[in-house]
Amino acid sequence: MENLYGTAVGMKKKKIAYIELETHVEIIESIFDLLQNSSYFEADFIISDKIRSSLSIEKGTLLTATPKSLLKLLQQRHYDLVIIGTVQRHFNLFKEVCRKYKVAIIVHNLNFSRASWSILLKSIWQGQLKYKLKLILKEGLFQAASVYKKADHLLVLDKTFANSSYIFLPVFFNKVDSYPQETSILKIVIPGTVSQEKRNYTHVLRTIRTFKNDVELVFLGKAEKKELQQIKLYEALLPRHIKFKYFEERISPHIFEQELLTADLLWCPIQKYTTSFGSTEIYGQTKISGSIGDAIKYGKYAIFPSFYRTELPFIIKEEYELESQMISLKSSPYDFKQEFSLDKRKIKFIKILQTLIDN
Repeated sequence: MENLYGTAVGMKKKKIAYIELETHVEIIESIFDLLQNSSYFEADFIISDKIRSSLSIEKGTLLTATPKSLLKLLQQRHYDLVIIGTVQRHFNLFKEVCRKYKVAIIVHNLNFSRASWSILLKSIWQGQLKYKLKLILKEGLFQAASVYKKADHLLVLDKTFANSSYIFLPVFFNKVDSYPQETSILKIVIPGTVSQEKRNYTHVLRTIRTFKNDVELVFLGKAEKKELQQIKLYEALLPRHIKFKYFEERISPHIFEQELLTADLLWCPIQKYTTSFGSTEIYGQTKISGSIGDAIKYGKYAIFPSFYRTELPFIIKEEYELESQMISLKSSPYDFKQEFSLDKRKIKFIKILQTLIDN
């Protein structure tokens, strides 16, 4: 007998450890939901105190670990697969984990995952000298590429990046059953920390001033320093039909969710290039934008710069007539449930996990 996900009832569950010591809380929460009530898998989420304080999960198997206690914790339990959510520190430690266990690593920066030691060495002089010296002397930064090479599987979170070297792991699913009430005001949300280095806010501020209809633009991230000053300067000059909403303190998960739930669409004016320890990353080519997950989770179109490559039909390239484009998208919502419902994503997710364990 088999259940909905094609697993024989009565079979012994496979044990998975998901490790996250640094960041990407949203991925942990998605995977937690995908594995809820699974008849095939039993998962331990091994996290740091920093991650635990940010999680909204109150139940399930959450195990707190430090870099010093991680190996001992893993040794106490048998795991069929260990998934490492982020490798941006503790390279010596994760290399040892790869040596002892069947490991899959989620790759967030493709170029960094294969960076030479010479590139990493050059990054020392590009700021945060004390921090980077610690990574080299104590945490094995120069071993970064070998950690990825030792892993049994490398995972990516956008199908566009998948190939013979990288396996697509479908962790994002739609959690929204209702959509914002239709109003005459176009509510646009830009998710993420307000930083010109990460997103082109100068373009945003210059463009939004040309809009003719009622608009609320939400900067959904902490705004400070030059970016905050710039927002306030433009706000004082705005016509009455355009409103800004911004935050000068860190945003709570509840406020973040409420703003996204009531958005008509997302605007993601990301910069094309970013760096990771000296490696140049290109959004849409070697690095996925976190706003992809927000768009899927909350069921919103997301407008990206034309350079961003993806096969996802709800990621829309920004056009010259941006206001008309946004109004048109607002009136024709995308049906995320066709592909991104929890049940449909769970089926695909579990099949991938089975493949990772069997190969």
